[in-house]
Amino acid sequence: MEEKKKSIMCIIREMELDAKEIFPISNRAYILNLISYRLKEKEPERKWGIKSDRNNGIVTVTRVK
Repeated sequence: MEEKKKSIMCIIREMELDAKEIFPISNRAYILNLISYRLKEKEPERKWGIKSDRNNGIVTVTRVK
């Protein structure tokens, strides 16, 4: 049986405090939009940080609050 892949939104919403997740840099704009607008309204008590590493082609998301 195939394992269902979680959406980026689901992964970010389920992050524990100080947890880090790495995504491809191609998802950077989507992740910024998700954190800045959609999750800000739905999860106002939580905050995330984002760091782009263009050399390695990754985006690291960290839950900071």
